[in-house]
Amino acid sequence: MTVFLKKSGLLLFTFLFSAAFLFSSCAKSGTTSSQPQKKARTVLIKAAPVLQKTIPQILSAIGTVQAISTISVQPQVTGKLAEVYFKEGDLVKKGELLFKIDPRPFQIALNQSRANLEKDEAALKQAEANLQRDRAQEKYNLVEAERYKILLGENYTSKEQYDQMQTSALASKATVLADQAAVQTAKKAVQADQAAVQNAELNLSYCFIHSPITGKTGAILIRPGNLVTAESSTLATLDQLQPIYVVFSVPEQNLNEIKKDMAALSLPVSALPSGSRKSAEGRLTFMSNTVNSSTGTIELRGTFQNKKELLWPGQFVNVKLTLRSIPAFVIPSQAVQYGQNGTFVFVVLSNHTVQVYPVVTGETYQGETVIEKGLKSGETVVTDGQLNLFPGAEISLQK
Repeated sequence: MTVFLKKSGLLLFTFLFSAAFLFSSCAKSGTTSSQPQKKARTVLIKAAPVLQKTIPQILSAIGTVQAISTISVQPQVTGKLAEVYFKEGDLVKKGELLFKIDPRPFQIALNQSRANLEKDEAALKQAEANLQRDRAQEKYNLVEAERYKILLGENYTSKEQYDQMQTSALASKATVLADQAAVQTAKKAVQADQAAVQNAELNLSYCFIHSPITGKTGAILIRPGNLVTAESSTLATLDQLQPIYVVFSVPEQNLNEIKKDMAALSLPVSALPSGSRKSAEGRLTFMSNTVNSSTGTIELRGTFQNKKELLWPGQFVNVKLTLRSIPAFVIPSQAVQYGQNGTFVFVVLSNHTVQVYPVVTGETYQGETVIEKGLKSGETVVTDGQLNLFPGAEISLQK
């Protein structure tokens, strides 16, 4: 019994030792034979070269839309407003009838003025007829006075008769002078009547208020039936929308360049309203003669035809002023990345890796961004695949 137990223990010890040895060998074998060192992953990218092109200089600013003309429609005569011929917000043309003031009192005044004119014209004709008659009488009396003078010298008439003829001649002359004064007075009366008729006609015409411009109407401020006062009551306002102004400011350091280009070229200006995908196109038409000393800017103004009414008075717009073209380095806009330290690009090196280059960007034009500093012609930048890149990453160009 004792011998059997000893043999069994020996066998168990031998088994356990062998298992541990085999396990240890397998573990060492696995450690040395598995997981070879991984090769770095190649990133698939798209790239484009840095190009030198001649592109226009573009100045960006925030502008305000202004109506070329804003009119307050006011009556020029006092009376009762009779009719309104438009709806609020209508586009009205120049000369279109907007309001009518009751014309009846003014028509009556015109009729009275015309009647006075006709009466005074008749009086003038009568005065002129009297003048012609009395001139003829004066001429006759003068001839008779001269004849009696001769007769008196030859003793064919008396001194008394001669004196009577002289007195008649002098009276005729005085009558003619009075007639001439009456004619002048009658002419003045006719002229005054003519002026009164013209004034009455003008007042009557003021009863019909026409649009002085082609523009957009605002709210109707006074309704028919109300009394309106000459040059005091405002009936409505009109804004001229075609053409229209956009006013904006740029830094004064651009002043000389704008002056030079404005003298030689018709500079285009675009205005993009907030929320719109389409810009309005116009031309630079005005530059202020004074730099704003408090802001260091110069005020400019563009004129837009605004045929589709994209621009509205009081609206804020993004303005781009295009100057003459200059040489510049450009890259596709999607190559530009933005980080905590500013803008940068991934540049492809000759060993098929990339490095980060900080850049200073300018304007974007037709999908390309101007690089003012940081790149040179001939270098290649990554345009797609930047999310998987890091400095020193190996790359493969996608065909």
